[in-house]
Amino acid sequence: MTKDQFYEKLDSRFDARQHPEEIMRWLKDVYEQSQGGGDVHIACTSELAAFCRSISEYQDSVKYYEEVLEALRPTFGESSFEYAVTVNNLAGTYRQMGKMQHSEELFLKAKKLFENCNGEKHFLYASVLNNLGLLCMDTQREEEGLELMEQSMAILEELGGHEEDVATGLLNQAYYYAGKAQDEKAMSLLMKSIRLFTSLAYENPHVISAKMLYGQLLSRSGNEKEATECLLLVLEEIRAVFGKNKDYCTTLQILARICRKYGRIEEAQGYEDEAYHLLDQMQESN
Repeated sequence: MTKDQFYEKLDSRFDARQHPEEIMRWLKDVYEQSQGGGDVHIACTSELAAFCRSISEYQDSVKYYEEVLEALRPTFGESSFEYAVTVNNLAGTYRQMGKMQHSEELFLKAKKLFENCNGEKHFLYASVLNNLGLLCMDTQREEEGLELMEQSMAILEELGGHEEDVATGLLNQAYYYAGKAQDEKAMSLLMKSIRLFTSLAYENPHVISAKMLYGQLLSRSGNEKEATECLLLVLEEIRAVFGKNKDYCTTLQILARICRKYGRIEEAQGYEDEAYHLLDQMQESN
């Protein structure tokens, strides 16, 4: 199997909405069969790392990304573009784990590598700026985070042709303004993001995050019924694509807050209990 064939088969599994466990089994089979090196093994290991992160299995994600870095060193070197991509991805996993200092160090390393390889006018340089912006948001450095996101967006708009990355950047800015209770501006950015995502020839996983924010904004504007329906659909989509991951728990917690706001206490307690149980399981495994 060539690398292109590997990605075709992987994409077909995502397109068919195969259960996460089935995709994981297939990836692990290819991983075992391609042992001994080669571009298929590196590609598969990288996708395993990304998939583990998406289903909140962070320790395994770190392990696989570190394997990719080890495989890249002798062939491409630690100053290569390929190495920088994986450093950026590994930093993203550490951010999801809450290991912010280590994550920031790796993002800054990736930023320097991308700058040295391709300069600042490259979509992956813009990507790492966006990632640093998200990390700043997570660590209560909101203004610094917004500035980095705006720098990222300016590069993408100058380059052109990167609608997916622009949509992701708009979504992140929408989350920023929602966090500042500037809901009208957040909704405007969110709808631009959703329009770009829906114009793509494939379904981007960030659409789920966009729908999650849409449900929150609907709730805050008093549309309880529509917000609840939206977020219940988000739960189903997350479960179908990624299983009951961290975003699934976040959606449960949002639903619980909506239920409490409108006096549906027993329903809220059910969502809270499920989220608590799942998060406890994740903490034990990570």
